[in-house]
Amino acid sequence: MVNVRMFDTIEEMQVFLSENQKAADAQIKDWQRAVKPGDFVMRFAEFGGEVLAIYGEVLDAIELERPHHDMGSFEDRMEFEAVKARYKVDGHWHQSFRFGRFYSPLCAEGEYGDIHLSTIACVIEKEMFEMAKAAGWPQPTPPPAVIE
Repeated sequence: MVNVRMFDTIEEMQVFLSENQKAADAQIKDWQRAVKPGDFVMRFAEFGGEVLAIYGEVLDAIELERPHHDMGSFEDRMEFEAVKARYKVDGHWHQSFRFGRFYSPLCAEGEYGDIHLSTIACVIEKEMFEMAKAAGWPQPTPPPAVIE
């Protein structure tokens, strides 16, 4: 089921998004804030009426992006500065999100993206992540309650 919400103005949409992020941010626990690049995490999301376990590796977006920019080029340097500004550890984004690559049976090759800290169900050991990868991203039975 897809929910669609209509807005009369951009400002109305921005207020809605801001209020929702504040509500989500209020749910972040200290251990979730401590998640850092190199950590492995799990989250659970409802998808098609089922609960989907999503495994993730938290990555350093700045270091991942660095090799793709020619610092001798003004345009590339400015692009990279924008990446650094967005993902810096002491920035606004970092208070609520982490960047990583996330896997499930629906996306076995992994998908890069941001994850809101409040949606992280647990931190797992690298060995557990590697076992899950080798097993094709198994799904818990019975599925846990959706945290989102």
